[in-house]
Amino acid sequence: MDVPQLLSASPLRVFEWATGKTDAEVVRIVLNASLFIHPSVVRRTPVMLPDCVRESNAHHPGKKKSEVSVWEGRQVKVCDNTTARVAFGRYIGRSMNGKNREVAVGWEVAHIWASVHDPEYFTAGWNMYLIPGFLRVLTEEQAQIPLFAKCLQFVAWNLFFKDPVAAPAKQPPQPSDDVPEWLLTFEPRFASAT
Repeated sequence: MDVPQLLSASPLRVFEWATGKTDAEVVRIVLNASLFIHPSVVRRTPVMLPDCVRESNAHHPGKKKSEVSVWEGRQVKVCDNTTARVAFGRYIGRSMNGKNREVAVGWEVAHIWASVHDPEYFTAGWNMYLIPGFLRVLTEEQAQIPLFAKCLQFVAWNLFFKDPVAAPAKQPPQPSDDVPEWLLTFEPRFASAT
């Protein structure tokens, strides 16, 4: 790829070019490096901080971090992703911030379904996973990698909703099973003990 091609390519295309991998192989690399919360932990506490939402101009207009908003008739605290990080740390029993952190710098909490403006989704154990920061750009909606979202949601759906460990009022849609064959037997790894 020459420089103009690099500058117009998505992060996925650049990663494919640099590694010689296909998009499905890149998705496999990212999923192999991702850590989920164990379903038995999620079963005990489906949503860690049920009164928190992430900032959203569309759903909580004009509200900034630490302010109160209203979601479906109840008050919720508007937060940034640090709150999701704290929640994830509680799920796995490890400090993820500060000088006593037990998770190395560079790991990031990401969401599986984008509805983080909803308190039922923002700190839900079934909606978060841990990923090395340098790979996260490949998972962002802006990176335009529909295959990754489809595969990630397929894994999470099978972990948390096939044999339900959580029952949110607005359950995420069941993903398509039109996924790479290797994903049918994919064994996710967990950041937490059972």
